[in-house]
Amino acid sequence: MKLFQLLALDIFANSEIVAGKRGLDKDVTWVNMMEILDSLEQLQPGELLISTGYGLTEGSPLAADIIGNLNERGLAGIAVQPGYYISEIPSSMIRQADELGFPIIRLQPKITFGKVTRAILDFLTQDRISRMELPISFPLRVLDNRRSGVLEEFFDDLLDGNFHSYNEALTRAGSVGLEISSPYKVAVVDPDIGDAGNRDVSHDLMMETRQLIMTHPLAPKNIHSRLKGNHIVLVYLAANTKTEEQTLFRNVASNVAEGVDRGGFFVGVGKTTKNWREFKDSYSQAITALEIGKRLFPSGKVAHYEDLGLYRLLCQIKDRNILREFMNETVMPLFEYDSRHKGVLCGTLKVFLESGNQQETADKLIIHRQTLGYRLRKIAEIVRKDLNSPKDRFDLYVGLLIMDIFDPDNL
Repeated sequence: MKLFQLLALDIFANSEIVAGKRGLDKDVTWVNMMEILDSLEQLQPGELLISTGYGLTEGSPLAADIIGNLNERGLAGIAVQPGYYISEIPSSMIRQADELGFPIIRLQPKITFGKVTRAILDFLTQDRISRMELPISFPLRVLDNRRSGVLEEFFDDLLDGNFHSYNEALTRAGSVGLEISSPYKVAVVDPDIGDAGNRDVSHDLMMETRQLIMTHPLAPKNIHSRLKGNHIVLVYLAANTKTEEQTLFRNVASNVAEGVDRGGFFVGVGKTTKNWREFKDSYSQAITALEIGKRLFPSGKVAHYEDLGLYRLLCQIKDRNILREFMNETVMPLFEYDSRHKGVLCGTLKVFLESGNQQETADKLIIHRQTLGYRLRKIAEIVRKDLNSPKDRFDLYVGLLIMDIFDPDNL
């Protein structure tokens, strides 16, 4: 595909060829995106380089050498977007590009790299397929499969942290329309439809759930999804409020897979990313939040990792023996007493520890203060702890948190 053919795309409608027009008949084989021009050795012949021009100031060594360097490497051209780091493309670059016939394209300021890259890659792919003498129905199917494969591979690498540089991550993100320099969130959805009857039915229900999320009016901007096992992984711009997220997933939960006997609909959301390296962390946090939320919250409620406090610290303890031992030393006697007598002392203790005073606790439990006093004395007797001691109260509270997220019988 020739460069002048690519520049006829609508995405370049307001762009300008500022130099090297003699080279517009160069072949373009791929597109590469570099915000920081520090890895030119990775560039391949036939690539169109897209950049914000960081470091390309008038008179800088980089600006003086870059056109000759790119031309020697056989690149098809460079598209620069002034406005972020430079106000204009240096005149020295323009002169050298005209001498060498190396095209420089000035991109419009407001266009996103993701849109440019995706438009070019789609066009290149369609061109390659159209030159294969195949039935008319075949190209679109191949293109859809390729897009799906590229997206899934990118997702796996992004969430597993398999990128060696920012430029590599940026280029591949652009190919699927993801602006990874913006703050994002990663969410993991468990529709709990694994026992819907058979594998085909389960897969169809997962796809239905995924479609409902992606097309919902409250769906976040620039949302992407990936099926991983029995989960739907979502990556989206961190623009929606937690209330909007909760409304979105509650609506989806009430509409998906009607008539199917499901255990619930659960969502975990990781912390907002600050850079491309944090997608892996946000994904891990989302899984942790999902597992905690399944223990703590009703179906349809979103668990945000950043709101889970001590729960998320306890989940990092992999040695269950430590947790079992701590629970045995604190609240297990109370749990066993409640089990034998169908009591409510564990619940009473938790409300008391979270409230901080007896009157508020009695009000929340809707009991007389004298009844609460009797219960607290009984609790202190059973656990052999001083409820007036801050340390003992903290230990008991942590014990109750462990009991919340772990089944005592399976610890």
